[in-house]
Amino acid sequence: MAFGNYGHITLTLADTPYNFLVDLATYQEVDIVDFAPRALSGSPAWSEMGLYLDIAQEGFKHGFGKWTYSEPQSYSYTGTNVDTRHGHASLFTKATPIATGGDAGLIVKKILIHESIVFLLTNLGLCIVSPTSGILTDYVGPMWAYDIIDTGRYLLLGQSGQTQVLDVFNATASTNNTVTGQTDEDWAVNIFAGATAYIVQGVGAGGSYVVTSNTANQLTIVGTWALNPDATSYIIVIGDTAQASADNFGGFGIFGGYYWAYEYGKNYLHFGAEADGSDLEGGGVADTAVVTVGAPGTSILGLESFNNQLWVFKEDGAWTVGEDNLAYHTLNFAAEVSPNNFQTHIVWNGFLLFSVRNTIYKYRSGLQDMSPPIFNEYPPYKQFGWLTGLTTRGTWAYVMGISNQAGEAGDEAAPETTAGFGALLATDGVGWHKLWTFPQTAPTYLNMWLDNVNDKLYIFGYSGGRGYIYTIPLQVYSDLPYASYDITTYRNLYTSYYDMSLPRIPKSFASITIAGDFPTNTSARVQYQIDDATTWTTLATYTADMTENDFPIGTTGKRIRFRLQLYTTGAAVSPHIKAIILKVMIRPSVLYGVTCDVLVSDKLSDQNRLMNGLTASDIRTALKACRDSVSPILFTSLYGDAAGYAYLASLRFLVIGYEDSDDVESIARCTIVHV
Repeated sequence: MAFGNYGHITLTLADTPYNFLVDLATYQEVDIVDFAPRALSGSPAWSEMGLYLDIAQEGFKHGFGKWTYSEPQSYSYTGTNVDTRHGHASLFTKATPIATGGDAGLIVKKILIHESIVFLLTNLGLCIVSPTSGILTDYVGPMWAYDIIDTGRYLLLGQSGQTQVLDVFNATASTNNTVTGQTDEDWAVNIFAGATAYIVQGVGAGGSYVVTSNTANQLTIVGTWALNPDATSYIIVIGDTAQASADNFGGFGIFGGYYWAYEYGKNYLHFGAEADGSDLEGGGVADTAVVTVGAPGTSILGLESFNNQLWVFKEDGAWTVGEDNLAYHTLNFAAEVSPNNFQTHIVWNGFLLFSVRNTIYKYRSGLQDMSPPIFNEYPPYKQFGWLTGLTTRGTWAYVMGISNQAGEAGDEAAPETTAGFGALLATDGVGWHKLWTFPQTAPTYLNMWLDNVNDKLYIFGYSGGRGYIYTIPLQVYSDLPYASYDITTYRNLYTSYYDMSLPRIPKSFASITIAGDFPTNTSARVQYQIDDATTWTTLATYTADMTENDFPIGTTGKRIRFRLQLYTTGAAVSPHIKAIILKVMIRPSVLYGVTCDVLVSDKLSDQNRLMNGLTASDIRTALKACRDSVSPILFTSLYGDAAGYAYLASLRFLVIGYEDSDDVESIARCTIVHV
């Protein structure tokens, strides 16, 4: 087949040029890209129905970990003291240190509430928190105790040595050699004979005395008090249990009407019925009331009552004790044996929650991984592990975590600028929220407990050889943050990157509107980053609901994210951010197409009588071949533009003259699209 070398347009397929004549009156060059595409993610509730698209971050209650915007209630990350659990973003309650400078070598192992007294078990001894000042006492009594349990009548203390029975109480009356506690103490007569009584707060604080005898609520001591205790005095009394063999108990539990205790570093579990621990014998298999949990070599780490069973956590998994007093390996983690397994466990909302190394599992009939998510996009990935102190209150489960990497580089203050910073996290089972950052750098140990009498979280951390204790008050009637906020600095919330699901397409950013509540003395400053920028540009400070601020003309990029800086000068008020509305226009690279009617006839010529040398059959065959091409073809337009790639996107033949089958004249209506 011979092809002419003249035409108005040229389509080159497989290195062969096809030259075509067109009806010049039909030649059109058109823009084929939508100026402002609408079929994108967004919120119709915020739409202005113009050329611009509104993308709304409507709430934050699904938590952090979404680096790219994918649903309207999640975000990327928060700094310290920002609460996003309740749909809006507000400040989180300020933490108060009990001992600002920390105590050298202190490790708090457990905090419990006994008769409304906050009682601490530490490696340095026992102490209480003052109900009036909130300050700790000096440490008294035995050191290196492993666990403590409240039987309702007494406290049992497990340690390396004799298990001890004790109580802590507030004096109501005294004589020169007696002190009386509350009427409901209900001690067994003379159970504390030979015990030691320590006055830890109030009048007489610092004194220790040997007890000669006791009634149900009164102690008699050897000699006389240095100062008679009064209603300000708090006393810890510690004596031995009746079982000399009840030593080395590493932990306690209550289940099925029995007290359970396991031996530290071993696989023996003992049970007894006496509230004073007198029938918790210990001593391995010599005790008839013993359950051997698995093979020796892996230690018991904790106990939990769940689903009408006693769960026993060992380094190799979770075991349950049956009615036959045999232990069954219910959840096998033998492939992940570690003394760091099951550092924390709790029952919550009908599920058993526990940690295995850096993972939190939720269990009822099957295992579900509910660990906090990664909170950045690129390596090295950032995540919280070493999860401890699971605590529940209301609809929320709280846990302490340690980061594997530093927080937002250059954005947050210390200690988040250092890898291994500690944080308070919360989940409702749907999303995770970071509420507070532990103030010391790189803690090696964290734990947390709930004071459900005074509605406080107690948080302990060990850093740089010192132990620090903080309290965070909770609201009595809700899970909303207690209105006691930090007034010293901005607190940051980092949104996801908004790319409108078109990450390669340029956008023009027009404005930001903030919906929320701004009580007097509160504000929110909005900053932004475009594409891969590492510094923040301040847009505006917001102090009123539905305020809109324009970006500078020419603010363009492929993606954008924001830092909301919440601030208050009033400790009892916080700003509340309910929605961020980004006004944006999608500006894709403009492409053009050509529509024209190609003449399909024998012996064609233009007005200059120049022939292209193609028959009607040649033209039809060539056009069909171009239309069928999988790869783009080279196209030279009527204007003689340099060849560019295109597709013959549509082809339609229209007959305009007919003599017979060998003499048919037609036009080919073509649409050619640049790529």
